[in-house]
This record gives sequence, structure tokens and C-alpha cells, in this order.
Amino acid sequence: LQDAAKRIAGMRIKAMLEIGRELEEAHKRLANHYQGTFGAWVESLGMSRQTANTYIQCHEYVVRLSDNTFDAEAIQPTLLMAMSRPSAPLELQDAVKAGEISTITEWKTRLQEMAKRNEDLQKLSQKLQHDKVKAERRVGELEREVSLERTKPDRNALFLQKVIERLKEEKAGLMKNASSDKVLM
Repeated sequence: LQDAAKRIAGMRIKAMLEIGRELEEAHKRLANHYQGTFGAWVESLGMSRQTANTYIQCHEYVVRLSDNTFDAEAIQPTLLMAMSRPSAPLELQDAVKAGEISTITEWKTRLQEMAKRNEDLQKLSQKLQHDKVKAERRVGELEREVSLERTKPDRNALFLQKVIERLKEEKAGLMKNASSDKVLM
């Protein structure tokens, strides 16, 4: 049964790619400067414009990869559709080509993981930017404090030294956060 399933999947891919090629040729002939001729023709076949675009994208995607060792017939049709979308992340496309992703479920899971990772990185970046602004503000406050203390001749030099040391420590922390921020970006 596994062999039959593989043969059927291969036939589905072949048919999908052939339909995509035919639709692409028809689109070229019927393109009428966005007046809907192709869309109307496709709908007359009982197919939505979106479905036709999916077939065309799959065909174009496989044609672009035809010089590689990528075997489109070896993957699930829905996976080919997902990876041929213009918005499909290259990282995931490469994972399919490398055999790391072999089902649409794995694709969706990895896509969700990528979205979560990107969201987490965005939040971290915002937090680092906020912390950087706070640290810069605090350094400015300490610099003003030092400046005021220097204008008071009756203050203890030891107090000034402690403030200067605190300032240096906070500046070092700011520089560390700023360099971490650059590494993350």
C-alpha cells in the first residue's frame, strides 16, 4: 500500500504541474491588462482564480528548480503548494529540499515555530531598546549629579569618586547592552 500511495502522490504532482503549465500558457494568451478575462475563463472551468494561481505557482516553482536535484514528485502535493507560495520562507523551502520536512503538518509546525521565534526576537529587541533608553537617561542623571557636586567646593572628594565609579559601571552596562543589541539585530 505504501508503494501505491507514493505512485498516487507522484501522479497527483504530475497532474498538478501539468495543469499549472496549461494555466500559465492560457494566462499569457488571455492576459488583458487586469480586465478579468483569465479569471472569467478559469471560473468557467469550475476553478477559482486562487486555485489557478496556486497551480501556476507550483509549476513555476518546480521549473525554477529544474536544474537542481529537487524531486517534486516525492513530496506531498499540499507541501509543494505551501513551499511554492511567494511568501514561503526560504529556510523552510530548503528544509523540504533537504528532506528535513516531508509533510504539510511538519511545515505548519515549523512555520508556527518561526513566527513565535520572530515574535520573541521582536519583543526582546523592544525590551533592549527600552533598557538602553533608561540606561542612557540614568547616565545623564549621574553626569549631571557629578557636575553639580564638582561645583560645590565643600563636598568630600571621596563622594565624587564614588559617583564617578557608579557612572563608569552604569556606562559599562549600557555599552554591554548596546553591543548585545547589535548582536541580536
